[in-house]
Amino acid sequence: MRRHTLSTLGLIALAITAFTAVRADDDPWEVRLRGVYLDPANKSDAIPGLAPKDAIHIDHKWLPDLDFEYFLTPYWSTELVLTYPQSQTVTVSGTPIGSFKHLPPILTAKYNFLPDHDFQPYVGAGVNVTIIWDANLAVPGVGQLKLDSTSVGPALQTGFDYKLRDHWYLNADVKWAKLGSDVKLADGARVSTVHIDPFLFGIGVGYRFGGPGHAAAELAPAPVPVAAPSPPLAAAVAPAPPPCHAPAGFKVDADCHIIEQSVVVRAVDFEFNLSQLTAPATQTLDEVAGALLAQPELNVEIQGHTDSIGSVAYNLNLSQRRADAVKAYLISKGVKASSLTAKGYGKAKPIVSNDTAEGRAQNRRVAFEVTNAPAHVNVVHEDASAASTDAAQQGARPKTKKEH
Repeated sequence: MRRHTLSTLGLIALAITAFTAVRADDDPWEVRLRGVYLDPANKSDAIPGLAPKDAIHIDHKWLPDLDFEYFLTPYWSTELVLTYPQSQTVTVSGTPIGSFKHLPPILTAKYNFLPDHDFQPYVGAGVNVTIIWDANLAVPGVGQLKLDSTSVGPALQTGFDYKLRDHWYLNADVKWAKLGSDVKLADGARVSTVHIDPFLFGIGVGYRFGGPGHAAAELAPAPVPVAAPSPPLAAAVAPAPPPCHAPAGFKVDADCHIIEQSVVVRAVDFEFNLSQLTAPATQTLDEVAGALLAQPELNVEIQGHTDSIGSVAYNLNLSQRRADAVKAYLISKGVKASSLTAKGYGKAKPIVSNDTAEGRAQNRRVAFEVTNAPAHVNVVHEDASAASTDAAQQGARPKTKKEH
């Protein structure tokens, strides 16, 4: 018995020594003193010829334990639980058959969900290594019984710490350990297995040492930045000018002031009775698209026109198709569709007389009208280029009864 007691004390001393050796002086750690209620599951195999299943019973009891916890990070820690060596009474069918002593140290890894709060819930998992000795059990009709000297199994826990004041914490948790032992006769023959598998309900107080900057103890204030010395006046650098945020498409000077600027939009002409764009017309529209992309705030009405040949209804439809064709082309070049409106005016607005083929070619056109020209932007409207008019004139025909 004395040998087992010395061995137990030596194990505790070795665990504490190892714990203090691995931690740095400024790392946070905590020691707790707690009361624990041991609630065994008390399931066992039957002892042949005597007890039915579940007949072996380990008594419930309160016992003290000592916890050492080392905080690896604000969220992760490792905990060693040491319980004072206990003596447990064993009964079979309500009759005491003896007792045994055990030491159930538990080592777990814990995860803290709220390290920077006063209330800090956690979960943990680990292993228990239970040492059993002085198992003096005797069952009438069976003889002397003994238990395995060591039992190893997993352990789980959940609980919380609550900060009472600086360094002091209230702790409450529940642990479960898988703890079983073979029951053997004096000659070593196994006759049963007892499954203690206890729940341990604990409550106590702890004190945290070291690591005042650790979130699991006291969150350190952010370091106060040290201002750099001011440079000599001679070396002072002028402050950078504020960023320039000019409206989209506007030109500004060196001081970010909007300056006067012009946008040129040129009309295009069409061949007789057609809404397809000529090659010179597409070149002109490429220039118009570039101007509108440079001034995305402009809203433009695309106006389609025809010569005087044909009925009013036919020419309205033809002029609308011409305006739509120009709009589709500009959109294909990246101009926003929302800034463009296409409208056909038919033969209602000639710019020259329709008495000549050249005049009719100039009237078969699409022109542009900017409806919201802002200040500082001068919109210049120009007629179709000579190349566009020439291309349109190639399709011109003398007056005919066919509508255009």
